[in-house]
Amino acid sequence: MPLVMVNLTIPSGESISSGMDCTSGRMIRVRAPDGWDGTDVVTFQLSPDNVVYRNLFDARGAEVTARVVPGTVVMFQQDINPGWMRIRGGTSVNPSVQTVDRTFVVTIDTTPK
Repeated sequence: MPLVMVNLTIPSGESISSGMDCTSGRMIRVRAPDGWDGTDVVTFQLSPDNVVYRNLFDARGAEVTARVVPGTVVMFQQDINPGWMRIRGGTSVNPSVQTVDRTFVVTIDTTPK
């Protein structure tokens, strides 16, 4: 299983990262930074082209969240190929601005299907 690890940073003074190209495979895990400001959740935005991003919601109309425990790894068990992705501290309604750069490490499985 060829794995690619990509850094995704929420800059100091911001609540959302720049876009990351996940088109080469499926996202299997995200390593959280060692520190975190504000609420203990992150949310996601997806884009097919790294131009127009939309907030990620589930089929019931709830924003998709992941709990941030600093210095831990979140595993994804679904077959997720998000195209382009951004990570936001907090939710779309209540974003969490970070006081320093916060870098996540996203692991993508590039094994052909």
